[in-house]
Amino acid sequence: MKALLRFAFILTATAVIGLASASPALAKGNPKYAAFVMHADSGDVLFERYADQRRYPASLTK
Repeated sequence: MKALLRFAFILTATAVIGLASASPALAKGNPKYAAFVMHADSGDVLFERYADQRRYPASLTK
């Protein structure tokens, strides 16, 4: 019984440590898409990605 409890504790501790140290993979930014978010009142830039690259609108006649 003592050996079974010890085995269960070691197995649980190993699983917790292994899962805690795993980190999710970060998605790569796609240079095909750009994003720019600005606060309307203050004009502060909140987020930008590929904001300095020239982009063309999908369509002007829709």
